[in-house]
Amino acid sequence: MNINVVEADLRPPSEVHAAVSQLTAQIRNCCQMVRGEPLSFPQLHENILALEKLVFGEEPNSPAANLTLSQISADERADLNRAYCLWETELENQYATEILSGRETTLDNYLLNERFERLITRELSLLGGVSPERVLFVGSGPLPISAFHIQRIVQRPVDCVDRDAAAVAISRGVIEKLGFSESVRVFNGLGEKFDISQYDLILIALLASPKRWILRNLRKKASPNCRILCRTSLSLRTLVYEPTPVEVLGGFQLMTQQIAEGEQTISTFLLEGAQAKAPHIKLRWLTEISEETGAGILQVMNQVLRSETTIGFPGPLDVMSGQRIIANLNEDVKAARCHVLVAEQGDKIVGQVILTPHPLPNCKHLVELSRGIIDPSFRGAGLALSAFREIAKKCDEIGAETIYLDVRAGTVIAELWKSFGFAPFGKLTDYARVNGRRYQGLYMSQSVSSLKETLERISLGRKAVRRNPPQTENLPAFAPFVKRLVQPLQPLEFADWRLKVHGINAEGRNLDAMLVDAARLAAQDILPRPGASPPQRYGVGFMIIHAANDVDFVLVCWWGAQNELFLRVLTAPPGRPQQLRQHSNMESSIACVWDLAVLWSEREAWTKYMMRPEGPDLDGYLNAAPRGEI
Repeated sequence: MNINVVEADLRPPSEVHAAVSQLTAQIRNCCQMVRGEPLSFPQLHENILALEKLVFGEEPNSPAANLTLSQISADERADLNRAYCLWETELENQYATEILSGRETTLDNYLLNERFERLITRELSLLGGVSPERVLFVGSGPLPISAFHIQRIVQRPVDCVDRDAAAVAISRGVIEKLGFSESVRVFNGLGEKFDISQYDLILIALLASPKRWILRNLRKKASPNCRILCRTSLSLRTLVYEPTPVEVLGGFQLMTQQIAEGEQTISTFLLEGAQAKAPHIKLRWLTEISEETGAGILQVMNQVLRSETTIGFPGPLDVMSGQRIIANLNEDVKAARCHVLVAEQGDKIVGQVILTPHPLPNCKHLVELSRGIIDPSFRGAGLALSAFREIAKKCDEIGAETIYLDVRAGTVIAELWKSFGFAPFGKLTDYARVNGRRYQGLYMSQSVSSLKETLERISLGRKAVRRNPPQTENLPAFAPFVKRLVQPLQPLEFADWRLKVHGINAEGRNLDAMLVDAARLAAQDILPRPGASPPQRYGVGFMIIHAANDVDFVLVCWWGAQNELFLRVLTAPPGRPQQLRQHSNMESSIACVWDLAVLWSEREAWTKYMMRPEGPDLDGYLNAAPRGEI
């Protein structure tokens, strides 16, 4: 997705560098102000307005802006994002209170009213004059100002959904006071679970979370003609709002965008689900690879390699390496040593997979599947299902009976192969080495006849059902259990919260200080305030920071209601703590076997020290921590 345009800067280099130094220093000063002791709202307000002035004073995507951004650390950016979020939420709450009290009867005096009015006008202009019938706004907050402006412009009902019950209650009162009861509704719910099938326009707020799962819900359940406006931030404006990560937009086509300028802070993508493009995608087997086709294959490979390293290469290919790979592949195709299937939308290649028959006479019944890739924008469009149908036909044509493949363990693609019926038959601990790290690999296989049955079940929308009682030998090969080291880390104490911190690392992984710092910052953002609010919670809990093989896990846990544990899960790719994101516990696992050992030790400590007849021993609980191997 092309989301950045670098603008020319006509200033002399010395002047640009002087401007960068000054701007960086001023931004860091703002960061220091907001990351210290909790500020009163007037103090926070003053610092946020100063930050906005700095951001608005530089042209978006100018060399000076980009250079300045490169000098601001991920932690500094996270602190600024958090402060801006607190400021905007409090601003909305304060104005909502004014409306509910009757001191304000319109939106006219709200500080950001004109900004959002212009934003909505720019966003709706992306629709090309097509007026929506049913609109949903995800993440509306206590003052659903975007919903009000949308309704005023399109004159259609607008529904809102927000996960915060308190914000929903406030916004419903605001809607009634402002006279929008017949045209704007607010539901308390999760954007990642909400029924979105009836809407033809969905707007996702920049502060709505978790974005990955909200977009996944839209990708799977939105109507084919639904248009999606997904807000983000670009360039220096990422200092005020955390941007929507490009990698969560997989399965969507970027149709167009509006980029914030002047005193606007929010940019917007107009997205269309990949399923809308599916009827226009054609599959074909290559008999040779032309220069144009080779360039298309390399383009989609590099697009995938920018964010994934699971197809055998550590990153995008340079021109010479790419041309050499395509030339060798072309020779194999022309000699029928392998068969290449490509997916095309018009002249653009959006997917590829390679089938390689076994070269030995005694193994002619075997065929290897490799380098299966799909352009991230076209994922979720049913391409994998269509490709496997072609693969099954090709196997019949060349007399192959069993398909085998290898894949990095614990990846999304490994789960995809499993969903199509491939089962592991072996593993290799030292399968891949990328950027100094070692990864485990799985070797998987499936008969062609079994693949056909799986495809039929998927096509009919039925879950796979075993015809025979499950047998132990049909289970996949599990990795042998290996104990991991757990150690107590520096406790987290802030406001009225006191949390123990446990660190776990897999063999070959170390607990990176940046991961620990990112986890501690994330916990401060997640934990409810106030911490001590008996009987709901006691300001006491613990964290687990786990450097696992293929992902970094963070569990933020706190106790409440006497004997109940509340838990949030965050994950990040290994070595990328800046991508630490919270996700819905309903959509994923909550803990692994090593995390469960720590959770059990915490249960034992809580019952021993806090639920004893003579009264709680908080120091005893806080000092109890597992050590050594678990």
